Amino acid sequence: MRFHALLVSAGLPDGGRSDLAALEAALEKLPDFRKEDIRIMGGDLSVTCASFLRALTEFSSMLGREDAFLFYFTGHGTGRGLVFDDGVLPLQSLVDYLARMPSHACLVLLDCCYAGAFTTGLPAPLDLEETVRSFAGRGICVLASSAADQVSRMLGSYSIFTSLVCQALGNPACRSVHDLSRIVRRGMETWNALEPERRQQTICRSSMHGSLYLRPPKDRGPQPLGLVRDTHVLWARRREGKGDLVLYVLTDRESDFPAIAARLSEEEKDASRVRVCFGLSESDLVRSLHYLVIVMEKGEVRSILPNRSYQLLKDMQEPDLSPEEERQVLASYIRALAAEAAPLFRNLEEAGNGLLSYEAVSRASEGNLVRLRTLCARMEDLSYSDALLPLYEEADAMAGGLTELFLLLEGDPDPDRIALQVRACQDALERLRTLAPLS
Repeated sequence: MRFHALLVSAGLPDGGRSDLAALEAALEKLPDFRKEDIRIMGGDLSVTCASFLRALTEFSSMLGREDAFLFYFTGHGTGRGLVFDDGVLPLQSLVDYLARMPSHACLVLLDCCYAGAFTTGLPAPLDLEETVRSFAGRGICVLASSAADQVSRMLGSYSIFTSLVCQALGNPACRSVHDLSRIVRRGMETWNALEPERRQQTICRSSMHGSLYLRPPKDRGPQPLGLVRDTHVLWARRREGKGDLVLYVLTDRESDFPAIAARLSEEEKDASRVRVCFGLSESDLVRSLHYLVIVMEKGEVRSILPNRSYQLLKDMQEPDLSPEEERQVLASYIRALAAEAAPLFRNLEEAGNGLLSYEAVSRASEGNLVRLRTLCARMEDLSYSDALLPLYEEADAMAGGLTELFLLLEGDPDPDRIALQVRACQDALERLRTLAPLS
């Protein structure tokens, strides 16, 4: 797959030269990016809305179905959208346009304030006649530097977010867009722990199927290997070009760690070295948060590497609010959602009865639609505790139902499907009223 990239900087004091140069250098080191396929706008030159849209149109005309497109923006953002030298482009409209680009996949990196105020819609349906290869990775993925109500931070002449992206792209373990999002998010968590007064939260939303690869994928499993006592080996992978075997093991029996490692090493005689990574929960292992790593060579323990930051990292993942405070925050969002949705539902019912056209509904409810999209985006950004999981699942279903309703209003509206979707959203709202009283 061939990547094309458009890197844009607008409205920054130094023209964003530091961030543009750093990202360009990071991309050129990836196997599917060529220097001639990377276009830069900004630096010492002005970038207007018209010149930017012209550039997008040029890319749209030359991209093929086997290509991938990367768009990067660094600059200023407002609640209304991205700021260029002569005006503001609505962020949601831009994301919707990029989602319709003729490329196989689109990766968007937004480094500006309030970057999380967008949605990406639903994944395209699977055509049973196409191959998994052509289906995987198709769609759009947007990685944003901050939530819809947060500013993005700088460290000297470099942006924190862009610096983390460049570091991640230089990491050989960053093979896919999923890896990129995970590594950048971890880096931002470290920044937030060091600078709690200047915290920001990276946002990743995607309608992409599977993941888009930035480097050739490795065969990494999962390969279940069975049970050792009360221990489950979740998966294994071999390091390319080496005889090393890495085993990811789930157990809470700390006293058995060395014995388990020795047993597994004995069973894997063809491996010159065995690294056994212990996690206390599946979540730990998925996030590569290892409690302890034991390295074995020929059945003998070579090193035991405890993760001294384990509890600190676990504490960082815990929600900052109490369950009651968290419930109140979510209830405030639900109240706002109900207030914005009520006039839209009313207008859609009148359209279903022939009293209004759907075009008139879209015009009359334009402000409601923008505010609803923003509220849905902010609700997705909230953290949650296990005690409130049912409430968040209903809130997520409500946000998903509204997103589906937005899509039905575009193009040629189907009155029957819209009526069913309105009913589903109203039912979800009633369930939310039961779980979290809004008074």
